[in-house]
Amino acid sequence: MDSCPKETAPNTHQPASKSELETANNSFDFTPSMTASLHAAALDYNARGMWVTYLPPNAKRAPPTGFQKHRQSDRELEQHWQKAPGSNVAIVTGIDCMVLDLDTLRALDKAEELINDGRLPVPKGITETGKKLGDGKRGQHWYFSNPDGLRNSQGKKVGFDIRGGDDKGNGRGYVVAPPSVHPSGRVYKWLRDDFNTAKDLTPFTQEHLDLLKRELSPEPEPELASLVLADGSVANEDDWPPIAERERRALSYVAQCSAAISGDGGHDTTLKTALKAVGGFALDQATGERVIGAYNKRCEPPWSQEEIRHKVKNAIKISRERARYGEKLGNRGSWDEIIPLRREAAPEPYPISAFPDGMRQAIKDSAERCQVPIEMAAAAALGVLSAAGHGVVDVADLRSGQPKAVSLFLLTVAK
Repeated sequence: MDSCPKETAPNTHQPASKSELETANNSFDFTPSMTASLHAAALDYNARGMWVTYLPPNAKRAPPTGFQKHRQSDRELEQHWQKAPGSNVAIVTGIDCMVLDLDTLRALDKAEELINDGRLPVPKGITETGKKLGDGKRGQHWYFSNPDGLRNSQGKKVGFDIRGGDDKGNGRGYVVAPPSVHPSGRVYKWLRDDFNTAKDLTPFTQEHLDLLKRELSPEPEPELASLVLADGSVANEDDWPPIAERERRALSYVAQCSAAISGDGGHDTTLKTALKAVGGFALDQATGERVIGAYNKRCEPPWSQEEIRHKVKNAIKISRERARYGEKLGNRGSWDEIIPLRREAAPEPYPISAFPDGMRQAIKDSAERCQVPIEMAAAAALGVLSAAGHGVVDVADLRSGQPKAVSLFLLTVAK
């Protein structure tokens, strides 16, 4: 592939047959046949000109360090699966292979509509993920070629992500590939596999991306507008729409929300949905339970009725507290705009050069692998250094002169 390093070991493995892949797709536990299917799929993708890496079993994250820079040979893949036979398979994206990750029902339906209208290209590769979207559908990965070098981008507001990379290998990402196992226990599977090699994939361009973003421009999310007026005061119930109308709008809203999946932030996802639906549309306890109950049908596993009751109760409590103090997504009621006491200067670049060479490279690799800011990885490294030296290095207390163990107290705040 153009996006792969020139110094790669030749692949001698032949692509797997359709029957072999179907057998892999229908495997649901880590039997010997399942682990053999994962290994066989990795070799098959490699033979088809796709860049393959691996993930821990049942995981979507934590690929090996440097996975964007080194394409693994068949021999390296075989050695890995001998050591960790249950590993998930992942495909690294770039110029010859990019993926449109459709993870909301609204985005999937709109993309299918645009294909039917002839405005988006038809993907030759489609996989189904473990994410439940509603209407019996699950999330999908659409495989394309990437002539414009579209890089990784997250589009939570529009319901889809791009996994790509440019011709220099920058901005690469990865996707989990069949027959890997989703954290929910579902197995990724092919819905359409009409390409022999990555060169057969249909192109997806910047123009197609811009079209999809326009068509999926985010709809207004419910705020506390029905509870809090522009001046920060609380509206009378007589000023609200009828409860039946609020319930209808809330049901329409939760139908577009991502389903909660155990092991993948399910509690936070459900509480966030309840806050938006119950607080945003000023629902009472019984109505809120009906709305979140409808949303709960798509969750894996579904919450119990008692858990739904508790989450709705919390959502009502938090919404009332926000209304009481005039907190409407940053609205401060009738207060004037706060004037800062000082002007914040742009932060200086993090002094990564102050670390020794080996540690500096380890920090960079960790930041790249975990997709976190360099400052966060460096803070973790400083914590490791402090813990390692705690028992062997003492410093003198400036006031008492007494020796004390060297320590760092670190707090990392990210937003």
